Amino acid sequence: MKYKMTVWLTDPETPDGMNSTHVFKLTADFGKGAGFDYGNGYHVSIHTENRREFNPLLYDLRYDRDFREDEADLWLVRWAKQYWSGKNGAWKLTKYEVEEA
Repeated sequence: MKYKMTVWLTDPETPDGMNSTHVFKLTADFGKGAGFDYGNGYHVSIHTENRREFNPLLYDLRYDRDFREDEADLWLVRWAKQYWSGKNGAWKLTKYEVEEA
């Protein structure tokens, strides 16, 4: 399963009148592979096309109780909202778009 996700982020500490928006176009590749053959067997790789603007991430989903194969796009949205929560120095997710690739 492959998804394209565009996220709009802002720094919650940006002073009024200043702009601090970043836009990332991410790819999420969900799959099963060798070494992931227990639990639900899934992992996901999240990256940008050129792998420079955003450090690639690999998540082991084998025992993630929130992950459902038929709702991978919803898992991706939940991940983004937690990853960019706007708390503890994190940027804040302000908008997102997800589509199957």
